[in-house]
Amino acid sequence: MSLGGDIEKRIIQDLTWIKGKFSLMRKNLSKEFRKSKVVAGDLRHNAEQALTDLRTGKVFTDDHALENLRNTLGDSLKAAGMTGIFILPGGSVGLIALRKMLKSKPAEKLGIENLLTLTVEESRKIEEEKKQEEEGNEQPKDEEE
Repeated sequence: MSLGGDIEKRIIQDLTWIKGKFSLMRKNLSKEFRKSKVVAGDLRHNAEQALTDLRTGKVFTDDHALENLRNTLGDSLKAAGMTGIFILPGGSVGLIALRKMLKSKPAEKLGIENLLTLTVEESRKIEEEKKQEEEGNEQPKDEEE
């Protein structure tokens, strides 16, 4: 009987562990989808700006407009590739795993860590870091007063 009880306990522990992993995976997928929605909105805004700059001819005179056009085209191609992976069966999990793998230390050493990182994602990250840095610099000033 004790052997059967031990097996039941292990089964319950394993099921609890699996349930926890699925819950964590679901949270991470949800987080990635929300982040992707924001990034897609930024990409759309940049694409609209690039089209306006093309229509007005601003890309031929303004370096910032030209850089936006280049980034938008590159991001569009990356997003199209990600969409191709995403529509495959189980592609959403595979895409997220691929993105995590490409952000790992070995990928950084090989120089491929930003292969699927969109410039709008990177610029948003830089903006958030600047904002946090500014908030961090403001707090000591308040404490001194």
